[in-house]
Amino acid sequence: MWKTEAWDAVKLCFPSGNKGSVILLTTRITKVARDAGTKNLSLQMDLMGPDESWILFKSVAFSSEELPSDLKTIGKQIVDKCHGLPLTIAVVAGLLKSKRAIEDWENVAKDVKSFVTNDPDKQCSRVLGLSYNHLTSGLKTCLLHFGIFPEDSEIPTKN
Repeated sequence: MWKTEAWDAVKLCFPSGNKGSVILLTTRITKVARDAGTKNLSLQMDLMGPDESWILFKSVAFSSEELPSDLKTIGKQIVDKCHGLPLTIAVVAGLLKSKRAIEDWENVAKDVKSFVTNDPDKQCSRVLGLSYNHLTSGLKTCLLHFGIFPEDSEIPTKN
């Protein structure tokens, strides 16, 4: 959620009293979490450590396959350049999931640093851009179509 007003509208759909229901609210905005009444229930997500980052990368890129040693070395370099950002790690690993040529991995290792930035909006756009470039033309068209609608706007079903 990006705005307190969004939570105010959504909470009207749920019965009061907290009996039998749990709602998971995600936001990067502390004010939204506080205004939603999370009090001590909020969880500030930290960056992932090297071990956690590597486990996430391996699980996405290789599932249960054995990781070849040459790709393991490059993979660790890639993970290091992701600076513990789970979205970056998952997207990059997803790109490499179907690639087993060492050249592909080396190219990603060279480029991944350019996608990591301290600005969360730029970082997210750059990382998602990596995924966009690997979509089929039909999915690219679909994504771009939805991009013409302003953020948080209603999209009529006929469109």
